[in-house]
Amino acid sequence: MIRILNIVSFMMSVVLAVLLYSVKYDSQVEIRRIKTLKVEIRQEVEAISILRAEWSYLNQPDRLKRLAERYTKLMPLSASQIVTVNNLPERRRDSEDFVQDKRLGGFAGNATGSIGIR
Repeated sequence: MIRILNIVSFMMSVVLAVLLYSVKYDSQVEIRRIKTLKVEIRQEVEAISILRAEWSYLNQPDRLKRLAERYTKLMPLSASQIVTVNNLPERRRDSEDFVQDKRLGGFAGNATGSIGIR
């Protein structure tokens, strides 16, 4: 009886030792993976901060103005070019695009008429 108890307890000790070793090994692998991920995250954060600094430099209004003057023929916007909706002329109601669809009612038939879909 005592001999069987000794054998069972020895086997349990061996099994628990193997399980403990595997858990320890797995945890060490995960700790190394976490360390490498932290390093990668730190590098990415640094890269993002560098990219934000470059973006700020590239979007400086004076630099964009010089580039626009150099590579485009755009003129600065004048106040006379800005209008409100009230200043726009009304659309002619006798045009071909303004035919009302009676079965839909109102102007629902003209919702896609301006882009050529019938």
